[in-house]
Amino acid sequence: MIYELEQRHFDIFKDEARKWINLFGLKDWEIFFRFEEMEDFDRALCRTNWAGKVCNLALARWHSEERTEGDIRKYAFHEVCELLL
Repeated sequence: MIYELEQRHFDIFKDEARKWINLFGLKDWEIFFRFEEMEDFDRALCRTNWAGKVCNLALARWHSEERTEGDIRKYAFHEVCELLL
C-alpha cells in the first residue's frame, strides 16, 4: 500500500528543520522547502548549491509505509545535519 503524506506532515518537517537550522546557526544559507514526489526509497533530500549558499530541503510526498510525526522530525534533523556537515 502507498501512503500520501499531508500538509500537516510537511509543516512538521519545516518547523523541525527550522529549529535545527537556528540551533546550528545556519543563517547565512538561503533555504527553501519542497514537498514532492521522489524515488521509492527516498524519504527526504538535501540539495545544495555550495557556491551560492542555497539549499532545498525536500520531503517525499509518497511513502511505502505509514509515517509518524517522530519519523518526519527525524527526517528533518537528518537533512539539516547534511547541510551542516
